[in-house]
Amino acid sequence: MIIRLAIRSLAVRPVRTFVLACGFGLGIAVMAALLGVGEVILEQGVMIGPRVAGLVVQPEDSIDIDTPLDLALAELVLARRAAAV
Repeated sequence: MIIRLAIRSLAVRPVRTFVLACGFGLGIAVMAALLGVGEVILEQGVMIGPRVAGLVVQPEDSIDIDTPLDLALAELVLARRAAAV
């Protein structure tokens, strides 16, 4: 049943489905990274340790989503990128 709904959603709204899937995957990755950072902070009492690192991301490769308007902008950007491919 869930798979049928996912396929239907993909057929009806492919861009929205893609954005949501990417967001979900990114959320899982961020959660895993934060759990690792939290572990180091708890162990050492500071935010410096062997498993803590900065990640430099180009502005065109990242979108900060804090509001519904930010989400709409992210959907637009991803739709344009998908259309360009």
